[in-house]
Amino acid sequence: MNSVDAHTAHSMIEAGKAVLVDIREVNERARASIPGSHHAALSQMKVGFKPQHDGKVVIFHCASEMRTRSASALLDSSVPGQSFILTGGISGWSRAGLPVVSSGGSESPLLQLMAKMPWARPAPRTTGR
Repeated sequence: MNSVDAHTAHSMIEAGKAVLVDIREVNERARASIPGSHHAALSQMKVGFKPQHDGKVVIFHCASEMRTRSASALLDSSVPGQSFILTGGISGWSRAGLPVVSSGGSESPLLQLMAKMPWARPAPRTTGR
């Protein structure tokens, strides 16, 4: 399964070409979620799981990408068309400055703080010689 960065994923979703599926657990989603994302907890998925996507590309995400990456075979087999992993998960989405809401309906203070931490920023890209 290939990855897609947060800004590209956001553009695909906004254009109506993709749906975002959150595979985190219910308690994680209650703390923070991406507006408009669908929920399908990985722990509840079984072989044969089919997310609703109306023929659109499906982008799966978790907290940081690790869980999604480890379950990529199951997730990819659940979609007849194209599917992707959101690079960095919801943390990467937040670091990209895209909206994340908490259970209170406002932007998650924890994710706001995490996005400002130097260790949470992606490393600068370098070009090889």
